[in-house]
Amino acid sequence: MDALNAWVKQIILIVLFAAFLELLIPGNSYKKIVRLIMGLFILLTVMRPLLHVLEPWGDDGAVKEVAVLNVDNKAAILNQAAKIQNERERIAFAQYRRELIKQIKVLVGTVDGVSAVTAEIVLNEGNGEKSGGTLKSVTIYVKPERSEEQGALVAPVKPVDVPGAVKGNAVLTEQKQEQIKRVVAEFYHLKTGQVIVYEAK
Repeated sequence: MDALNAWVKQIILIVLFAAFLELLIPGNSYKKIVRLIMGLFILLTVMRPLLHVLEPWGDDGAVKEVAVLNVDNKAAILNQAAKIQNERERIAFAQYRRELIKQIKVLVGTVDGVSAVTAEIVLNEGNGEKSGGTLKSVTIYVKPERSEEQGALVAPVKPVDVPGAVKGNAVLTEQKQEQIKRVVAEFYHLKTGQVIVYEAK
């Protein structure tokens, strides 16, 4: 009975306060806003007992159920999240590797006297480290371009097998190898020893 009396008193007080506030406001445009706000307060006061009745089905019960579900599924969710994260990193790393190889091919292709390029790279794969994803070494296979002088003035020479000799060094000169090494090393801030150049067969 006391709760009912308190509830009725709250409603009466809010209605009186709304009427008093309406008298204080001079313009009609503000009165509409005040009526709307006070109407919402009155509605909330009238609905308060109904909210107390629904409380067992409200937030507390929902929170308890969610807490139980969280305890049961937490390990499974974390495990799944770790798998997804690892797979995403693997895909991103593979894409990064492909794009880097493409970039190296284009870069070496700008050097005069080069007709075809393939590349292999070794990356630092340290997760969470600053060096993660940086280049450790680059191996480049270059197919030299035949110059017009070689094609027009000199007849093709049959290859001669010399035991112990490295094939193809006569075509891809040491100077050209050093030029390719220097171009790649400067672009990627590497030491020339980290760049290896071979002639493609």
